Amino acid sequence: MIKNKLTLMVLFLIIALLVAIIPTPIYAKDKEINKYLPNRFQTSYMLRNIGTIEAFGKISVNGQVANQKSTFNSGDYLQTGNYATATLSIDSSGKVILGQNTSVYFAVSKILENNGTEKPILIATLVKGSLNVRLNNQSQAYVESGGLIFTAEAGTSFRASNYNGQLEVLGDVNFQNNRQYIVRPVEVGATLSVKARSTRQIQIQVTDENDRPVPDVPIIFTLGSQLGKFGSTNATTTNSQGIASINFTAGNSPGTTSITATVKDTNYSWTGEISVFKAGFWSTRNKVLVTTAAIAAGTLTGVVVSQSGNNRKASVVAQTPIITPK
Repeated sequence: MIKNKLTLMVLFLIIALLVAIIPTPIYAKDKEINKYLPNRFQTSYMLRNIGTIEAFGKISVNGQVANQKSTFNSGDYLQTGNYATATLSIDSSGKVILGQNTSVYFAVSKILENNGTEKPILIATLVKGSLNVRLNNQSQAYVESGGLIFTAEAGTSFRASNYNGQLEVLGDVNFQNNRQYIVRPVEVGATLSVKARSTRQIQIQVTDENDRPVPDVPIIFTLGSQLGKFGSTNATTTNSQGIASINFTAGNSPGTTSITATVKDTNYSWTGEISVFKAGFWSTRNKVLVTTAAIAAGTLTGVVVSQSGNNRKASVVAQTPIITPK
């Protein structure tokens, strides 16, 4: 009797151990899958098992704590905890290592090559954290994080991290910039005046479609003609307020030329004018001062003042002053 009880206890322990080590799937809901994946990848290939997880520390799949070894499906939401990492073996695509405090959606789909053959593509939405990816020789990758998208060719490796809302990527990848930008000058209109042989700092600000500053965006400045130069380089990057600054040094000759600030690798830009003037009394700037003084003295019968720029205002007419004798 006792022997039978011991035998049953041993069998129970063996079964419990097997349950703990055998990979077990946790399924995601269709709505969650479609919410985070591009429309062209929402195909019949997605609702299936795509690989296994080997976790070192706490990991959850779709909000449920998973075993140290478990399987996962296309469209699942994986999260690692503090001091936890995980190695994912994805059958069709390769290996992925998740860093600590990482939250990411994974899916696998297929794309049709030009020769008619189908190739797997690993899809990831990195909410936060880091991942190291090593693709096999068949699978490509498509990764979205922080509003930016990049792709990787088959057989390549890359590392992506996003811990502070800023995406950093190391490796051979191609960015697909799908963000919308607004580029505008800072504290000036569309025309900038610079004295010949002097230097002036030019600033532009980049915001997104919601008018929020966009930091760490590369900006390229160009001139329509050689009335001056930007220094050693015409490229710079926006700061935390989305502002990019560059110094323009005017040449000896007066004139006007266009200046353009463009977000690198996009069609988003701002174009204005730079006017270079000589430092004489009858410069453009002094003419404005003389005109203003003349109006104050009542010596002009009328003058039209206009403002150029993107936000064009109506002309203002200064009428002849009325002088009433005492």
